[in-house]
Amino acid sequence: MTIGWEMADFEVRFSIFGKSSEITKWLNINKQIPIEYASFKDWLVKQRKWICGNYQYKERDFMHLVKDDGMFYMKRTAITPEMISFPDEEDHNYYEIDVRGDKSLIKLLDENAVYPSQLGLIQKITCTKTGENYLTSYTSKYLDDDVAMAIEKIDVIGFFWTDEQYH
Repeated sequence: MTIGWEMADFEVRFSIFGKSSEITKWLNINKQIPIEYASFKDWLVKQRKWICGNYQYKERDFMHLVKDDGMFYMKRTAITPEMISFPDEEDHNYYEIDVRGDKSLIKLLDENAVYPSQLGLIQKITCTKTGENYLTSYTSKYLDDDVAMAIEKIDVIGFFWTDEQYH
């Protein structure tokens, strides 16, 4: 979710991204976002402290999470369904993508500039650090070091290309 507004001589864009339980936790303590420059600046410092106090994130620099336009989101492009095949009738999680003939896509894949991923309805997901349900745990794969989400059961809905590699 991204919201924006004018502040003095510039536009502010504020993005919130994460699992729903963490967004709810954050929203419950941030009922109002200041719209005046000085108070907003102080509020941003408090947000950094809150993130560092709630997550075991050693990097402390969040700019690698922000895209070129200054917002935080996942760049995704749908993979044409005709490119996807499921060669193993027993294993519906194994799929292949036919990229033959698309030289620019092959180049992007070779350069690790894009990665395939799937969109699905998650049935079971576990936090690799705590062993708990990832969606209700107090961990974040983006803000805690050594945390990943292990998707154990998913109903695949579609596929997409992204610039982020998911593990």
